[in-house]
Amino acid sequence: MALFGASPEGLRSLATEADEMLAVVTNARALLTDVVGVIPTIWVGADADAFVATVSGTHIPSLQSTMNRLEQAGVELRTTADAQERTSS
Repeated sequence: MALFGASPEGLRSLATEADEMLAVVTNARALLTDVVGVIPTIWVGADADAFVATVSGTHIPSLQSTMNRLEQAGVELRTTADAQERTSS
């Protein structure tokens, strides 16, 4: 069976893309967190409460989970790139 290595440059490029997506998701989470903080001052009632509960209980945690996965992916991709370089040299 033949084994094929990954391109360290390609892995690092993908890690950079993961970092860029992490920044996008981080900004989205921060924006939603800010919106949830402001909602009670401009919108009251059951619908407002339901919106805040959904965003706080579902969407913000989902974005945080995505952030964690993207951060881990970047680390793993860079680690793999380093290992591939050591193996190839």
